[in-house]
Amino acid sequence: MNRRTYLRSAGATLAAALSTTLAGCGGDGSEDPTTTEPDRTPETTVDPAPNLSVTDFGLDTAESGNLVVPVTVENVGDSQGAATLVVVVEAGGETYEYEQQLQLPPGESEQFRAEFDVARETFDEDGAVDFHWKSA
Repeated sequence: MNRRTYLRSAGATLAAALSTTLAGCGGDGSEDPTTTEPDRTPETTVDPAPNLSVTDFGLDTAESGNLVVPVTVENVGDSQGAATLVVVVEAGGETYEYEQQLQLPPGESEQFRAEFDVARETFDEDGAVDFHWKSA
């Protein structure tokens, strides 16, 4: 009889400890996580050129020390694609834009290098890259 009472109370204690330990693990989304990494994830807006897609981009440094964003765009559709890609960089509390007009047949890709008038070092501290399409 003592063994049963012990097992029941041990089980209740374990369940209470486990629920206390796990309390809040699911979260309600009100947490405010702090991140030190700059946002380098492109957010493409509504696409006026549905055949054209940014398939790759990177970060580089020009000889001057300025930021360079190499970009590859591909026509992933079945018809001619024509639009202007706007590469937007935010760094050091400023916004910089570079526009590239593109006309690509189906299956073709084009690479270009967008150079910005901001030091790569400044971008690395708090920078972000974004892309927006404009109709050609």
